[in-house]
Amino acid sequence: MANTELLCIVRNVSAEGINVEIFGELNLPTDIEIELAGGTRIAIRKIWQRDRSSGFQFLAPIEVEDFLDPPQTYPDKRAIRLRVNERVIIKNAKQFDRALMVDISVRGAKIEALDGLGVGHDVEIVVADLGAHKSNVRWLEDGLAGVLFYQPIRFDRLAMWSARIAAEGRPSDIG
Repeated sequence: MANTELLCIVRNVSAEGINVEIFGELNLPTDIEIELAGGTRIAIRKIWQRDRSSGFQFLAPIEVEDFLDPPQTYPDKRAIRLRVNERVIIKNAKQFDRALMVDISVRGAKIEALDGLGVGHDVEIVVADLGAHKSNVRWLEDGLAGVLFYQPIRFDRLAMWSARIAAEGRPSDIG
C-alpha cells in the first residue's frame, strides 16, 4: 500500500484523533497522513482497525474547528483529488487513444494532453472499473489536460475504486 491514496469518510473527530470509514478490507499502515479538502495534511497513527472502521491518533493535537473548516491552499474550493497512475482511453469524434490519468475526483480528472485536444472539446474518458465518463476539456498546461465530468462520479463508487486499486497494489504517482 506504499504510495497509495484512498478516500474515506470521517465519522468523528476530537483534538486527539479521528474515526474514519474506508471502502474496502485493507490493512492500513500504522503511520499515514490524512489530507483535508483544503489540501492540509495531518500526520496520524493507527490505533485500531475493524472491518471498514479505523481509529487514528493525531501525532500532535489539532484544533477541531480548523479540521472541520480547513484553510484553503488552492485558489478555489475543489473536490478532493486522488493522485493516481492509471492508463485510460480518451475518445472524441476524431481520436481514440490511450493516456495516463494522474489524478481523479468525483468531478473530473487530470490526464496527459494528447495532440489535437483543445480547451472546450468534448471527450469521453474510459477508466478501467469506473466506466466511461463524458467530459469537457477545461484547461491545458504543461502537457496535461483538466477535464470536467458532465455527470459526477458518486463518492462511494470512487472510494471503492480507490480501495480496489490499493488492494491490487497499483501505486499512486506520489512519494
